[in-house]
Amino acid sequence: MERTKTLKELLSAFEPYFDGGVWKTDNILAFQAVGRYLAEDVPGTDLKKGHRITAEDVGTLAANGTLMVTVWFKPYVTILSTGEELVTPFETPGEGQTRDSNSMMLRALAEDTGAVVVGADMIKEGKDAVNLAVRNFVDQCDVLIVTTSTLPGAEDDMLKLVDSIRKPGVIAYGSVSDDSGNIILAALKDDYCRCVGRMPALIVCLPGKKETVKQNYDDVVDYFIRKYYFHNL
Repeated sequence: MERTKTLKELLSAFEPYFDGGVWKTDNILAFQAVGRYLAEDVPGTDLKKGHRITAEDVGTLAANGTLMVTVWFKPYVTILSTGEELVTPFETPGEGQTRDSNSMMLRALAEDTGAVVVGADMIKEGKDAVNLAVRNFVDQCDVLIVTTSTLPGAEDDMLKLVDSIRKPGVIAYGSVSDDSGNIILAALKDDYCRCVGRMPALIVCLPGKKETVKQNYDDVVDYFIRKYYFHNL
């Protein structure tokens, strides 16, 4: 697969697999909807589909006589940090080691976007363990975020791994800045995963360099969730 050269090219890879996808909605009490995204316009107000509800909006809804609102379900997200160089934040790194700060930051970022983080783990036992973890976790979530080891060859190994799990496999890979490394995107469709009748599951592999993880998350993962799950773009 040819490497994408711009962020726009990378993001455009989503369109054939996720545009027009159907996602679940729920009806909830308006005062419980702060932080949730509207799944339909609210008649009599300026609140439109995709809007993220604020506390002030709850007052608007009450004044309008709207006690219930229809919101989008929160997608399930799992986060995996990979790399034999990793230790937990509670350990003192040895030579060539680094604390895993990515998983905690990505959990906070995903929850801030509006997703539910259903799992987070650190995998440091090598290629076979990463392979097993990715295959096990992808069927338990809608979006699997993996940070790739910074060790030589890890990116190529990850590219081959996510492309081998299930069709259609890798849909794009490329960088969003000169020094951030490559992001790998894979769409997976399966008769037994959560995506049945809706959208494929998504794997996003982010370069493990901690200085660029947040920017890559914002540019790709936050964009994807808000566009395809919450219709917020």
